[in-house]
Amino acid sequence: MNKKMIKYSLISILLYSLAMIIPVAGFMLPSYKIKNGLAFTLKEHILTNIVIIAGIAVTSYENALIYVSIFLTIEIMFYVFKDAKIKNSRFKIFDRMVITSIISTILIVICMGLLKTDILEIKKLVEDMYVNNYKMSETDLKLVFNFIRDYKYFLIYTYVGLMTYLTYLSRGRKHYSGWNLSYIWVLFYIIPFIGKEYFGMDSLLLQNILLITKISYIVYAAKILYNLIGTKIRFDILKHVLSIVIVFYFPNVFFILGGLASFKIIKFNVIKEDNKKNKK
Repeated sequence: MNKKMIKYSLISILLYSLAMIIPVAGFMLPSYKIKNGLAFTLKEHILTNIVIIAGIAVTSYENALIYVSIFLTIEIMFYVFKDAKIKNSRFKIFDRMVITSIISTILIVICMGLLKTDILEIKKLVEDMYVNNYKMSETDLKLVFNFIRDYKYFLIYTYVGLMTYLTYLSRGRKHYSGWNLSYIWVLFYIIPFIGKEYFGMDSLLLQNILLITKISYIVYAAKILYNLIGTKIRFDILKHVLSIVIVFYFPNVFFILGGLASFKIIKFNVIKEDNKKNKK
């Protein structure tokens, strides 16, 4: 390995450590690797990732599994979709993020199955810590654990989706206003909804799928609102913050808006408004 590869590997390991301390900073790892790894050959990519996985595994093999399931998956899928044949296909930017998040969620669930004993030990440790040190009642803590257990797929997808979203945003913020999401994902809401409401197919898995689909379109609606806010406000960070805060304050409204926009119903109106301005 040359100095550049060694530096790249060490910084990646440090960024992973940061992600374990500050989870929301996790996107910095795949973002850094994508930005600085473009000059590497496939062989160099494989070699550096072996070194990174080995370096992380020194602390624990669980950490290595988390790295592969989340951060390496985001990076690999980014390169997969960057391929010319796939890049020019029907996979839109938000579609790529959804697919990446689903794959990563599945991998994490598999890892959770492999780490079942360790998870139970962590649960016991957390219970002791919050009950003894923070005086949290066992009843309240049980409610929290039950919620995490019941909605684990949705919670995992949300975190991975956030990391994927921020990674793509850090690498292509200039093109954010043009990001789109396919209408096909609406089926993942409609079918479970019909099954639940009309055929009594009520299960936690269906509820998780409904929530996963819903949050995907809410985040897409934030981009639409970002574009609308952009006609009045030019400060980019403020536009992002306002759009995210507003859509999550009215989630049901913007879920519907996001779904309609995926069918290009909203886009026509926006273009029409722009054309009126140009005529003036």
